[in-house]
Amino acid sequence: MKDPKNELDELREKEKLQKSSAKFWGIVITVILLIAIVWAVASHLM
Repeated sequence: MKDPKNELDELREKEKLQKSSAKFWGIVITVILLIAIVWAVASHLM
């Protein structure tokens, strides 16, 4: 039998990792969108 407390701790750690990576990808996507918008506007004005 595994220690149930240890399993809970492992689940919590995984959740933390998922949340931080979700935040990271949110930032990456936002930056890419901003660059795309700026580039589209700039190329439209050229």
